[in-house]
Amino acid sequence: MDLLTRILSKENLRAAYEQVVRNKGSAGVDGIRIDDLKPFLQDHWDRLKDALEAGIYQPNAVLGVKIPKRNGGERLLGIPTTFDRMIQQAIHQELSPLFDPEFSEYSYGFTHKYFYFIGVRELASLGSTG
Repeated sequence: MDLLTRILSKENLRAAYEQVVRNKGSAGVDGIRIDDLKPFLQDHWDRLKDALEAGIYQPNAVLGVKIPKRNGGERLLGIPTTFDRMIQQAIHQELSPLFDPEFSEYSYGFTHKYFYFIGVRELASLGSTG
């Protein structure tokens, strides 16, 4: 089975949908909220799947939202549409098992096994040993 077929499999998409629903989050530029995603998919899935399979699907623009930083400034947060988040999650679920084994044990923050704070802790311990 090729990669795109695995990404677009019912099982993988169902898991991706459930993960996006669990994560909650805001609507993107299209205004479709988490609660609206299922009806949206029921109405538009055939057309969207055809576009994905044909390689012509174009993700929507992200919604830019300014959020405050601790130091008093602001940073721009990009919020994808709920559908695009679902497709991103489906891709992630298939690609991670392929690439994670190739990551260095020192790739802190780039894989689910090695979080950035573990790298910070490692650096602190190296600094204390000279």
